Amino acid sequence: MQKKYDINDYDENLCLRVSPVMWIAILFLFRAYLIALLSVVNFSDKLALINMFYSNHLQLSLGALAGIPVFVVLFAWRNRKPGASVRTRWIWRNGRSFLVASAGLNIIAVFLPTLTGMSHRVDTIGQAQVALSGAVLVFLFISKRVSDTFSDFPKPVENRAVS
Repeated sequence: MQKKYDINDYDENLCLRVSPVMWIAILFLFRAYLIALLSVVNFSDKLALINMFYSNHLQLSLGALAGIPVFVVLFAWRNRKPGASVRTRWIWRNGRSFLVASAGLNIIAVFLPTLTGMSHRVDTIGQAQVALSGAVLVFLFISKRVSDTFSDFPKPVENRAVS
């Protein structure tokens, strides 16, 4: 890969770091887990934050399901080092596809209660989630940095015979 980024954009293995904008996209796609975690530590009203972002528990559950591909990408990111397994390398190489799947599932999660008749309309928070998920999709498809980040992985450790 051609080195066209600043030296600070590379980690200790000389691989392109996840950009701040990409981290924001990841955190947005992972929001159901973050909101649930923040709700657990809120001792005064554990459901207030959940109720602010999700009109019902089905939408929170669907949001959590939509976040599973992000878990997979975070696993690969955490294990992105020279001795990583073939599985980790495959996950990282396909990271954009996992994030695209998560963004698509986030959009479906907003509309599914309406489509199944459990809700009569998509509220303003849901509309914002759809718009932001759409923006994440556009970002994932047009960003060269995202493509370069997921194509960059430390070289495998060579097995050397001990004599």
